[in-house]
Amino acid sequence: MERIFILKQTTNNKIQLSENKEFWNNLKNNNSSIVYKIYCNYLKNSNETFDIIFGIDILNSKEIFLTIPRLTYQIFVSNTKNISKSWEKIQQLENNKIIKRSYIFDYEKYYPNGEVHIFLGIK
Repeated sequence: MERIFILKQTTNNKIQLSENKEFWNNLKNNNSSIVYKIYCNYLKNSNETFDIIFGIDILNSKEIFLTIPRLTYQIFVSNTKNISKSWEKIQQLENNKIIKRSYIFDYEKYYPNGEVHIFLGIK
C-alpha cells in the first residue's frame, strides 16, 4: 500500500494546468523521492472534469494523505521525455477498443532515474 503527500486540482483535458506547473516541475526535479501524478474522480472520462493530484512518497510518515486503491491496473513503462507519447498510445489503444479504462483511478509514478510507470485502471 502506497501513501503519498498531495496537492489536488480539478481539471479536464481542455484546461491547462499552468498555475501548478512550477510546483509539478519542482516535484519532478526532486531526485531523492518517488513522485506521483494521479488522475481520479472522473465525472465520466478524460474529456469531462476529473482531479489531478500531485504528490511525493511518504512511506516513513505516520500520516496518510492519500492511499492508492487496490484496483486492476495495466502498467505502461515510459520515461520523462516520452510521457506524452505514451499517453497518445494509451488513447489509441482505448479508441481501438484494445483496452477498456475504468476511469476510477490512474496514476504516473516517476522514479529518480527518469523512468515513469503509468498505472492505468482497467475494467
